[in-house]
Amino acid sequence: MKKQVLVIAALMAVCLVAVFARGKAGAVRKGKTLLEQGLSLSALMKEKAGCGAYIDMFLGPYADPSLREKIKEIGAGDVSDPTAVYRINDGLGTEIFDLMSGNSMAEFNLEEVSPALKDEVEKRIFYSIPSFWTGFTVNAEGLAVVSLLSSEKTFDSNELSKNCIYVFTFKDAYPVAVSFIRGEGISVCARATFILDKDFPASYFDMVLENGHKIDVEKIQ
Repeated sequence: MKKQVLVIAALMAVCLVAVFARGKAGAVRKGKTLLEQGLSLSALMKEKAGCGAYIDMFLGPYADPSLREKIKEIGAGDVSDPTAVYRINDGLGTEIFDLMSGNSMAEFNLEEVSPALKDEVEKRIFYSIPSFWTGFTVNAEGLAVVSLLSSEKTFDSNELSKNCIYVFTFKDAYPVAVSFIRGEGISVCARATFILDKDFPASYFDMVLENGHKIDVEKIQ
């Protein structure tokens, strides 16, 4: 089980804040909106959950049956028609890390590193909020499952003006969080994960507000 978790966790590192394709500023062909890109990634994660060949590739024949059962449960949900879509804007960064991890970023002396490194660390923390929350609310098996099903893509878009996370909620499925990260020019890297908390994002908002933080969030659909 430990080996499986490590293998799956390695998948998460592929495109967390990663290397972006270079894009040229200016006009771009009409493509999918950020909302459409998010739903496309949600559909891809559902497909992964229902694809035996994909699951066998990473879990192997001797995986704990509970992992497969959880994947089956997640894959049964309908992620085609969200009941609501929220946008969480960048800004909380290290404060969220402090709340969820029990650590303090102040202990790591980020003021002593270069501005570029500090910026990347804070981005990684912000865009790891969905994974932090899943790890905060479920066991290691749940985190391994959402890591296995997570999906990424890079595309060009003039729509993204500020790094953010879209949260899609559904009637009969777990919420999906999609982190949109600005790259060079007009490139955008999107990473989607399931959140194994059907009360999310309300539960997350309550936790943040209870600890005296303001939260930059907007319901966009």
